[in-house]
This record gives sequence, structure tokens and C-alpha cells, in this order.
Amino acid sequence: YVSKIFKEETGESPINYLIKIRLEKARDILGGEGMGSIKSIANAVGYEDVYHFSKLFKKYYGISPQNYRKEVQKQMTLED
Repeated sequence: YVSKIFKEETGESPINYLIKIRLEKARDILGGEGMGSIKSIANAVGYEDVYHFSKLFKKYYGISPQNYRKEVQKQMTLED
């Protein structure tokens, strides 16, 4: 019942909402200055399995976490 109400209010299921929030946080960390390993970032946002995290990240953003980080670093270098 709660899931149904949640979906009516937000337009998505609770689990998809949680995934979205976790991946947005991971994207923020990857794009920031204090970058750790992909595994530590996955753990920080609630994923113990780095492979699963990477698959979800790529599914949502179309790019792997590692390549996303490289692109952000490249952009930062060009701006300097």
C-alpha cells in the first residue's frame, strides 16, 4: 500500500527512487575534488558489489563510473 501511494506521489517506485538518489550522490562524488576509488564510492552510496554499482551507473548515465570521472577531470583541465 505504501509503495502504491509513493508511486502515485512521485511517479516512481520506492526502489527506483532510492537507486536514483544513490547514483546522483555517486555522480556528485565522482565529479568532486575528493575522489576515492570506485569501490569506496560504491560503498559510500550503499552498494557493496562494485560490479552491480557500475552496471547501474552505466544504465542510468550511459557511461561507466570510471569513464565519467575521466570526462569530468578532462573538463576541469580544459577550464583551467
